Amino acid sequence: MSASVAEFTPRPTSLASERLVARGGLILLALALFAFLTLPLASLLARSVEDRGGRFVGLANFGAYFASPAFANSVQNTLLFAFLTTVITVPLAFLFAYAIQRSRIPFPQY
Repeated sequence: MSASVAEFTPRPTSLASERLVARGGLILLALALFAFLTLPLASLLARSVEDRGGRFVGLANFGAYFASPAFANSVQNTLLFAFLTTVITVPLAFLFAYAIQRSRIPFPQY
């Protein structure tokens, strides 16, 4: 029982429909990414130029924040957090990489 080559060749319509579904999925993913990331950030930006009553005040909120001691405290906390994260993460990553390279773990590239 030999099968002909025509039996195993894919139909062009099925490939076209798969591409259409794949593109539709990518478009839906891009729209979801836009909706869940961009829209909340835009809302935050819009509210950052308003006072508590909802009136537009421009960049006055930013000026007041940069002039306050809270800004220096925020910068200090951010730099401390970044430093501690680096001090903890880099040695751990080195140890993991060294262990994977020097051990007999199967499939080390994964």
